[in-house]
Amino acid sequence: MARTDRTVQNTGTLVYLAGRNFILNSDSPVLTTGEGARPFVDFALVDSAFVAYEGTIHIATQPVDQVVSLGDTAVFSVVADADGAEITYLWQYSNDNGLTWGEMQNANVWIGKDTPTLSFYVRDAYEGWLWRCKMTSSYETIYSNWVTINITA
Repeated sequence: MARTDRTVQNTGTLVYLAGRNFILNSDSPVLTTGEGARPFVDFALVDSAFVAYEGTIHIATQPVDQVVSLGDTAVFSVVADADGAEITYLWQYSNDNGLTWGEMQNANVWIGKDTPTLSFYVRDAYEGWLWRCKMTSSYETIYSNWVTINITA
C-alpha cells in the first residue's frame, strides 16, 4: 500500500488532519490529545504547508502486565490505529531480559500471535519473559511497551 500524504495550510490555527487535532505554528505541528499537546514528528514542510503521513501508527492502549496462576490463560492486548491504513501485528517474546526478541512460531501455543490480542496458557518456564507487539503499517514499524507475567501459586 502506498503512503498517502495530506496537506494542511492555515499555520497558527487548530486543524483536523489525518484523524487528529493539530495546532500549527511556524516550526512544526503539535498533536493535541486528551493528555495534552505533544510534538508531531511524522510530517514534512512542503511549500509552507505541513504534510502528515497516512499510516502513522498511534497506540491508544498499551498492553499491561498480567498476574496469573500456572496453567491459566494470560492475555495481552494493544489498541492502535494508523489513520485508516492497515496494521499488521506480530507478538514477540524475550527470555533474556530484552537483549534479543523472537517471533511466535506455533499458532497452537500463541493464540492470536498475529492479531492485536495474544493469549497463551501459562507455564512456569515463562516466568521472567517479556512480550511486546510489533506493528507495521504502510509507513512505519513500531513496538508496544514490553509486558510481563507474574505467576502465582
